[in-house]
Amino acid sequence: MVQNVVNWESEWQHAQKLADSLRQLENNGSIQRLCFMPGGRACFRSGERADKFLYDLSWQCGGKVISHEWFDGEDCGSFLWQDGRKSEYIPPRESPEWYNQTRDVTDKVKTWETCAAFHDKLDSCWNAYLAKCRGLSTSQIQDRAVEIMATVFCYGRLSILSWHKTWIALLNLLDDPLETVRDAWIAARGANLERNFEFDLSYITEKIDCERKRGCEVEQSQSL
Repeated sequence: MVQNVVNWESEWQHAQKLADSLRQLENNGSIQRLCFMPGGRACFRSGERADKFLYDLSWQCGGKVISHEWFDGEDCGSFLWQDGRKSEYIPPRESPEWYNQTRDVTDKVKTWETCAAFHDKLDSCWNAYLAKCRGLSTSQIQDRAVEIMATVFCYGRLSILSWHKTWIALLNLLDDPLETVRDAWIAARGANLERNFEFDLSYITEKIDCERKRGCEVEQSQSL
């Protein structure tokens, strides 16, 4: 399965059309595991190199530049299309440049897929929490006001989390990252909800990582 990374200008007038076309290709089964990220970027997997249909899309979208990188164990390069012209550059196989480029594509795809999986899990946790809240009485809502306020705030901040791949990777290991972050956040600050969220999240993820490593060490010692 070929790993693909596509870049285009986020302010480009045809950006939405390109995104819709990629979604349609996913619905048709031509590509799989499509992930969109801010700044006009997307990654996906395909059964074969995707340069042909991306070339066609560039024509449909007015010939604007689309850059594309892929990695399938054989080739890694970049294509640029503009006004129907295609330029191609593939570095020599096994050269340092080839290695760096293949690694870069692989890392991008892995990071973006992890990010997409995290946000899917986060939305699922949020929807489940909303369903619980709908069954609460007025007095119960008042009693849990701090918890509800903290949940709303943490969901809002976590939902825009995209740049810190270490945090996302750690949070994605949790069954309910929203509940874990909210409870740790409330415990750290009580009812004071005005401190810096990023500082708290850094502390929380470091704690999660330490506890995870400790658990692995205990399992290894027990297996000896």
